[in-house]
Amino acid sequence: MKNLILEKTDFFFSQLSERQKIILARRFGIGTFERETLESIGKDLGVTRERVRQIEKKALELVKRNTDQRSIRRIYQKIKNLLNSGGGAKREEKISEELGLKEVHNELLLFLHLHDDFYRFRENDIFYSFWSLDPLK
Repeated sequence: MKNLILEKTDFFFSQLSERQKIILARRFGIGTFERETLESIGKDLGVTRERVRQIEKKALELVKRNTDQRSIRRIYQKIKNLLNSGGGAKREEKISEELGLKEVHNELLLFLHLHDDFYRFRENDIFYSFWSLDPLK
């Protein structure tokens, strides 16, 4: 499954402009990048964080629209099964760990962002960041 995730990530990025690739890679920490904020990317690129957010959103929409969901159904089904085994939600780091995909954790997060069945809840004072099958968890 690791090879499939890497192959599909390369395919996703092949559909994007250079600027979109840079922004998604830095936002998700793909390749040699660590995950970065909108603000830090904007400063480096000489644009506002709002503009970075807009470019990121458009890039994700483009990839989502041009992705054959059937080709990655197996990945999504494994993630759904894992979330269901945890009551419908699972801490972000645990998903890649329990699937044996720690080496491609950031790429896996990109996959989660591309599927309508998964909802991310940001870390706060009470909870670590987690993913859920229910938008109200």
